[in-house]
Amino acid sequence: MAEIILEAKSLRKEFGGLVAVDDVSLQVKSGSLHSIIGPNGAGKTTFFNLLSGNLRPTRGRLIYEGRDITNMPLYRRAHFGIGRSFQITNVFSNMSVFENVRLAAQAIDSRSMVMFTHYLRFTSYQIKALEAIETVGLSGMENVPAGALPHGDKRKLELAIILATDPKLLLLDEPTAGMATEQVPEIIATIDNVRKVGDKTVMLVEHNMSVVMSISDTITVMNHGALLAEGTPEEIAGNTAVQSAYLGELYGDFEDMSSSIGR
Repeated sequence: MAEIILEAKSLRKEFGGLVAVDDVSLQVKSGSLHSIIGPNGAGKTTFFNLLSGNLRPTRGRLIYEGRDITNMPLYRRAHFGIGRSFQITNVFSNMSVFENVRLAAQAIDSRSMVMFTHYLRFTSYQIKALEAIETVGLSGMENVPAGALPHGDKRKLELAIILATDPKLLLLDEPTAGMATEQVPEIIATIDNVRKVGDKTVMLVEHNMSVVMSISDTITVMNHGALLAEGTPEEIAGNTAVQSAYLGELYGDFEDMSSSIGR
């Protein structure tokens, strides 16, 4: 049985009288790609923010590698190996691709700001940055200002920034958001390569059903803040409750689920 890297235990989030996440539990297997989907307003983004630490749960627990991190601040989660991206690209536009990634590698090292740090330590940050840039397919663009990159390459840069912190678990929020249709296969391949080559665990929230079905090992479906279903792409594609939840909203995408499996 695969090791569980992350476990949510009855996570609940209330905003006044609104229950945005209603006692949701799940387990994420180490080395897997686990997607969270659901119609608009299903609570998936709020749940994702609970997993990443951007929000604190009203109740419930979050266990990472056997450690309770429910109330752990974001910066400490990063040091324990959890990296997070957002729907809106988050890069330093006036800095080069290389400097964006190198800065991330340096920031995660608690000794990087110590006075009289040995110069070889900075060399290690450079090496780590170049490796991350190569992994996401941006080699040759190291000196390009981040702001000059097309949107798809900014998404790759954001992945490289996360990889430079050497995470075990990557939490990706709508990685294809705002991308042209022809750019999507490339970012899918990049994410899949990051997981397989880097021996990483990936969780993502994604609205693009072809993406979800083509690369996921496990899919969690949420609706009205609660867990509706969970299973393999094949199991989810054939789940009538999931189909009903998408009727009238994303059903056009949902009908194409089966054809996307295994691409």
